[in-house]
Amino acid sequence: MVPGYLVEVPRFVQQHSLAAWPAMEWRPRAVVAHVAGFGKPVVIGQFRTTELATIWKRVAERSPRNEHRVVAWQAVHGCLPVRDLFYRRRLAQVRTCPREGCGAEETVSHVLWDCGYARRVRTLVMGVFGKFVSVGDVTKDFVVYGLLARNYGVVDGACGWVLACCLKVALWRARNLWVAKRVALSDQEGRALMMGLVREYVGSDRRRWGEPYVQRTWKGLG
Repeated sequence: MVPGYLVEVPRFVQQHSLAAWPAMEWRPRAVVAHVAGFGKPVVIGQFRTTELATIWKRVAERSPRNEHRVVAWQAVHGCLPVRDLFYRRRLAQVRTCPREGCGAEETVSHVLWDCGYARRVRTLVMGVFGKFVSVGDVTKDFVVYGLLARNYGVVDGACGWVLACCLKVALWRARNLWVAKRVALSDQEGRALMMGLVREYVGSDRRRWGEPYVQRTWKGLG
């Protein structure tokens, strides 16, 4: 019996127009680069093709930890398990935000940006974002999708994205604590939750690269 993965090889070669490649061109990096340029990015909302490429590049970055990358991926796809998603699939009877006094539809955008709780926590951490990117560039497009209005250095851009991921995870954890256990984190506790996640990154870099690197990269955080 032929192994299943060998059956897929001819299909892969045909799908990506690799049959005409000379043998000497079959180097791993060359094939990966060719295949990566072959596909089209998944369309999200009304974003342009160039913006889509940036979004998926952000989501694929290895800087954030696995949990943070998963939340970022779910946020971009709009598939975080919020009430609006469950309601549209007839798995919930209501689609409103569970926080008392809110009443808005609980969409991914609402949880991570529009909810009053998200706005208040975000206000408390704007000074942290300001160390790496302009406060005016900390928009919904950046926090949820990773799109910045201007170019920043590689290090500052990566640190800013890590902060955005930490903010998303903190807001998502706070939301789940309220839904599952009726534990309501205060605005300050929400900020502390995010900063605890940030300090995990700083501590990891300190152990791996040393204090001078941390001071240059994280600019006094942690």
